[in-house]
Amino acid sequence: MSKKNDSSAEVLETVHTHTHTHSTIKRNIIIKLKQIFSKNWIKWACLISCLLVAYVIFIYDDMTHTIDNSITFAKSLLNGRVLEFYELSVEFAKTRYAANYSTLIYLLLAIWNLPVWAISGVVGENFSTWWLGLLWGKTFIVSMALATAYLVYKILILCNVKKERAYLGVFLFTSSMTFFEVIFAITQLDIVAAFLMLLGVYGYFKKNNILFFISFMIAVPLKMFALFLALPLILIRQKNLLKAGATWGSMTVLLVIEKILYSGSAVYKYALGAQSRDAISQLLNSRISNRKTNYNIFSNIYLPSSLYISISRKRE
Repeated sequence: MSKKNDSSAEVLETVHTHTHTHSTIKRNIIIKLKQIFSKNWIKWACLISCLLVAYVIFIYDDMTHTIDNSITFAKSLLNGRVLEFYELSVEFAKTRYAANYSTLIYLLLAIWNLPVWAISGVVGENFSTWWLGLLWGKTFIVSMALATAYLVYKILILCNVKKERAYLGVFLFTSSMTFFEVIFAITQLDIVAAFLMLLGVYGYFKKNNILFFISFMIAVPLKMFALFLALPLILIRQKNLLKAGATWGSMTVLLVIEKILYSGSAVYKYALGAQSRDAISQLLNSRISNRKTNYNIFSNIYLPSSLYISISRKRE
């Protein structure tokens, strides 16, 4: 009987020893991994690797038809038919979609794509389907995203955030799923407007009114949301409502010019009109709701906040 008890005790002790050893090894591995990933360069290396893979393997329809239409814009400009651009994008589209963005985005992409477009003609490749052409077009959006991340850092520094925290802010921005999906997978063009708006905010904090105004003026045709970001910023410093309104309204000058130039284009009116209607509908229907409340973000939050800013803040 005593031998059986001794044997059972030995087995239990062996099991306990193995369990303890396994737990120790697991704990040591976790500690080691934490030590490794606590180093900034490891975090950045992992992030950059993921972004590089996504940069190379993903391409979305929105980007392919925008690249195609940017080439059509370049051709219409060279042939003196730029006012017929939207009709030409329907006639000569090599993808499923005609032009449905502001001419400004096509102008920027046409300039960016010009060198590789010329090369594609020499080597006999179709730029809109050539892998190098698509990757080059995507590089424009990625470059805008990296420039935006840099502005995030610069703005944080201007706000007296320590460098370590500023780097952390950039890391959180660039490692977010929104950044990964929108920029490196879908390759949305909204990042161009985001860059310009942040450039304007940077100019605002630096008290560079020219940079602030020009950045938002260029951003407005790309994304009218820029107007709603600019208004509170203007009201903080300008208490004269007439002057504030004149500054705010002047930011639409490029948009107004574009609408005048293409006032005779049925395609322009349809394509961009549909986007404007969708944007306004989303804006007016954006709500914070629960069982007891149903607040419209624009009318119940944004407008009263802007009014409060114009009344309460002293001019700097």
